[in-house]
Amino acid sequence: MEGYDDNDEIDLDGIDLENLDFGGNLDVKLVNAPDIYNYLVYLCRLISPLYHWHLDLDAELTVKGVGKCLEKVKTLSKTQQTYFLVSPFGQFLDVPPPDGDALLMHAMMLREVRGDKELVLSKRIRFEVDGHLLEYRESEFILITGLRVGEYFDILKEKKHRGNCMFRARVFPRISDKKLRLNDFSDLIESASVKEINDSDASLVVQIFILLRGFMGRDLCTCIPPSVLTLADDINSWNSFAWGTYLWEYTYVQMTNIFKKIADYAKDFYDMGADKHLKYTVVGFMFPFKIWIWETFPIIRQRYAEYKGDDVLPRMKAWRRKRKIVWIHIKDILNISLVMIPRQNELNTDYYSRYIRWKEGNRSPQMQQPSQESEQEQAYDEEPENFQEKGENR
Repeated sequence: MEGYDDNDEIDLDGIDLENLDFGGNLDVKLVNAPDIYNYLVYLCRLISPLYHWHLDLDAELTVKGVGKCLEKVKTLSKTQQTYFLVSPFGQFLDVPPPDGDALLMHAMMLREVRGDKELVLSKRIRFEVDGHLLEYRESEFILITGLRVGEYFDILKEKKHRGNCMFRARVFPRISDKKLRLNDFSDLIESASVKEINDSDASLVVQIFILLRGFMGRDLCTCIPPSVLTLADDINSWNSFAWGTYLWEYTYVQMTNIFKKIADYAKDFYDMGADKHLKYTVVGFMFPFKIWIWETFPIIRQRYAEYKGDDVLPRMKAWRRKRKIVWIHIKDILNISLVMIPRQNELNTDYYSRYIRWKEGNRSPQMQQPSQESEQEQAYDEEPENFQEKGENR
């Protein structure tokens, strides 16, 4: 039974409604007979983290970030774009438009497995699809994005700043460090003035905007974090910063918060009824998560997206959406699945070999300070194996 319908009949023979023992200290009140099924489903969910109910729960999902932010690179001159190309985010210069398929991400998040402390400690996200377990981890995130791993510090919490930022003084001379906001970057990028400033500075303006707005989903009205200005004054520290590890950690936290919100809504769904529509916004770098879904389910490349081939690296550059995915397509897509593993041509890439060395260090991440690049490396999850099909009928 997939859900309770008003026309369904519930056999109550032999059930003592007044003395039902649900175990534990759960405070469950049966208001009337139609509530019984809903509460039983809820209790099953509490008992087993693999029990997913209402997988057909539609929603209105907004993914903040990326999208049009990557198009900002095109506002730079050709010379300025060459500086961007050799930056930590240079691989995003020719990434196909990443928007779309929010419902596909929502459908996958409905299948998240909760309650495993080991997953939390190792920062892995597990999903159950048709009886099979799939994991989205830092290793997949790096294979998809090609971003650098290593030591990092939290750029949103680190408050140390030596004061008057030279980068800010050159690019935004009329705005103080404390009053510099993300929309100042947006206005400059959209103006002709961006082509008139130093090529390196222009590239850095776009990088900071893509980082904070595109990858982290920050609002335009927010101020630029002091630590970002500190990094901007030291291009070597900016280039060597572990943006891959940092963005994975940041996005992991945002995704787990959303999972809790979805679970809370689904629990309340029974009391509030279908008239209440689920609407939520996801921040963090969700684009790699979508690419991971595309990589995981082969039918995507057959019907919904164009795949350029295994020689296009990192993997996010190999995909382009060709057909909008709507809710009725979801069951068809979440069927046969594959496990992402590094291909032979990925093993020697700088980003993945660095990830492996970081993993083999087997140490907890340290806080990297500006101008102090570290070669210590670590990873949280198991080393990927070869691409293997997990089932014939999924």
